[in-house]
Amino acid sequence: IKTHVPKIYQHMKQLDVRLPSCIEPWVRRLFVGALPVEVAIHLFDGYMCLGIVFILKVSVALLHLHQEMLLSCRSAGQFTRVLKGCVKTCTFGDLIVEAALQVKGIK
Repeated sequence: IKTHVPKIYQHMKQLDVRLPSCIEPWVRRLFVGALPVEVAIHLFDGYMCLGIVFILKVSVALLHLHQEMLLSCRSAGQFTRVLKGCVKTCTFGDLIVEAALQVKGIK
Protein backbone atom coordinates (compact mmCIF):
# COMPACT_ATOMS: atom_id res chain seq x y z
CA ILE A 1 0.00 0.00 0.00
CA LYS A 2 2.88 2.29 0.78
CA THR A 3 4.12 1.86 -2.79
CA HIS A 4 0.83 1.71 -4.69
CA VAL A 5 -1.39 4.22 -2.88
CA PRO A 6 1.04 6.38 -0.89
CA LYS A 7 -1.52 9.08 -0.04
CA ILE A 8 -3.79 6.46 1.51
CA TYR A 9 -0.82 4.95 3.33
CA GLN A 10 0.16 8.31 4.83
CA HIS A 11 -3.42 9.12 5.76
CA MET A 12 -3.88 5.73 7.44
CA LYS A 13 -0.64 6.31 9.34
CA GLN A 14 -1.83 9.76 10.50
CA LEU A 15 -5.17 8.34 11.65
CA ASP A 16 -3.53 5.25 13.19
CA VAL A 17 -5.64 2.91 11.05
CA ARG A 18 -4.53 -0.69 11.51
CA LEU A 19 -4.22 -2.12 8.02
CA PRO A 20 -4.68 -5.80 8.91
CA SER A 21 -7.99 -5.09 10.62
CA CYS A 22 -9.28 -3.45 7.42
CA ILE A 23 -8.01 -5.75 4.71
CA GLU A 24 -7.38 -9.12 6.35
CA PRO A 25 -11.05 -10.16 6.38
CA TRP A 26 -11.28 -9.40 2.65
CA VAL A 27 -8.30 -11.58 1.82
CA ARG A 28 -9.28 -14.37 4.18
CA ARG A 29 -12.80 -14.62 2.74
CA LEU A 30 -11.88 -13.73 -0.86
CA PHE A 31 -14.24 -10.74 -0.55
CA VAL A 32 -17.27 -12.95 0.08
CA GLY A 33 -19.50 -11.00 2.46
CA ALA A 34 -17.53 -7.80 1.88
CA LEU A 35 -18.61 -7.16 -1.71
CA PRO A 36 -21.97 -7.78 -3.33
CA VAL A 37 -22.23 -11.46 -4.34
CA GLU A 38 -22.14 -10.76 -8.09
CA VAL A 39 -18.87 -8.84 -7.74
CA ALA A 40 -17.32 -11.39 -5.35
CA ILE A 41 -18.05 -14.18 -7.83
CA HIS A 42 -16.41 -12.13 -10.57
CA LEU A 43 -13.32 -11.68 -8.39
CA PHE A 44 -13.28 -15.37 -7.49
CA ASP A 45 -12.70 -16.10 -11.18
CA GLY A 46 -9.60 -13.90 -11.08
CA TYR A 47 -8.45 -15.66 -7.93
CA MET A 48 -8.81 -19.06 -9.60
CA CYS A 49 -6.68 -17.88 -12.53
CA LEU A 50 -4.04 -15.81 -10.73
CA GLY A 51 -4.12 -16.91 -7.09
CA ILE A 52 -3.85 -14.86 -3.91
CA VAL A 53 -1.79 -12.20 -5.68
CA PHE A 54 -4.97 -11.19 -7.53
CA ILE A 55 -6.83 -10.69 -4.24
CA LEU A 56 -4.01 -8.49 -2.92
CA LYS A 57 -4.13 -6.46 -6.13
CA VAL A 58 -7.90 -6.10 -5.76
CA SER A 59 -7.36 -4.75 -2.23
CA VAL A 60 -4.96 -2.11 -3.55
CA ALA A 61 -7.31 -1.30 -6.44
CA LEU A 62 -10.25 -0.77 -4.08
CA LEU A 63 -8.21 1.63 -1.96
CA HIS A 64 -7.19 3.50 -5.09
CA LEU A 65 -10.71 3.64 -6.53
CA HIS A 66 -12.10 5.06 -3.26
CA GLN A 67 -9.10 7.22 -2.44
CA GLU A 68 -10.92 10.56 -2.48
CA MET A 69 -13.56 9.46 0.03
CA LEU A 70 -10.98 7.77 2.26
CA LEU A 71 -8.72 10.82 2.31
CA SER A 72 -11.63 12.90 3.61
CA CYS A 73 -11.92 10.77 6.77
CA ARG A 74 -10.88 12.42 10.04
CA SER A 75 -10.59 9.41 12.36
CA ALA A 76 -9.60 5.74 12.23
CA GLY A 77 -13.18 4.72 12.99
CA GLN A 78 -14.56 6.87 10.20
CA PHE A 79 -11.95 5.53 7.79
CA THR A 80 -12.90 1.95 8.59
CA ARG A 81 -16.63 2.65 8.29
CA VAL A 82 -16.22 4.48 4.98
CA LEU A 83 -13.99 1.74 3.58
CA LYS A 84 -16.45 -0.99 4.55
CA GLY A 85 -19.32 1.03 3.12
CA CYS A 86 -17.51 1.68 -0.16
CA VAL A 87 -16.69 -1.97 -0.58
CA LYS A 88 -20.15 -3.20 0.45
CA THR A 89 -21.87 -1.03 -2.17
CA CYS A 90 -19.31 -1.61 -4.91
CA THR A 91 -21.09 -2.92 -7.98
CA PHE A 92 -18.53 -2.34 -10.72
CA GLY A 93 -16.79 -5.73 -10.87
CA ASP A 94 -15.26 -5.20 -14.31
CA LEU A 95 -13.68 -1.92 -13.22
CA ILE A 96 -12.22 -3.55 -10.10
CA VAL A 97 -10.73 -6.40 -12.13
CA GLU A 98 -9.30 -3.95 -14.68
CA ALA A 99 -7.81 -1.78 -11.91
CA ALA A 100 -6.41 -4.83 -10.10
CA LEU A 101 -4.71 -6.07 -13.25
CA GLN A 102 -3.02 -2.67 -13.61
CA VAL A 103 -1.37 -2.99 -10.17
CA LYS A 104 2.28 -3.89 -10.76
CA GLY A 105 4.91 -5.09 -8.35
CA ILE A 106 2.85 -7.47 -6.21
CA LYS A 107 4.05 -11.03 -6.63
